[in-house]
Amino acid sequence: MSKCTQAAADDVMGQTSYGKAAMKKFGAVPEGFQIFEAGWIGAKPKDWTRMRVKGAQFRGSRRIPGTTMTTIVTSEEMAQHTRSCD
Repeated sequence: MSKCTQAAADDVMGQTSYGKAAMKKFGAVPEGFQIFEAGWIGAKPKDWTRMRVKGAQFRGSRRIPGTTMTTIVTSEEMAQHTRSCD
């Protein structure tokens, strides 16, 4: 198995460094799972060391209720995926 967590081809956010770090933390996810929201935590750029990332299972363009998962990834975790997966 690759060191990189692979996102579905149509999961644009899942192919980013924060998406890859989040997918690793989520572990096994159902088919159709995609990252749909991410944002820095903190009021000012100097505080931006962590991101809250949300994903869920989708069927077409609809999110399936009860499948949302949320995690927090650090800038260090994102950097690991930038270096090891590009």
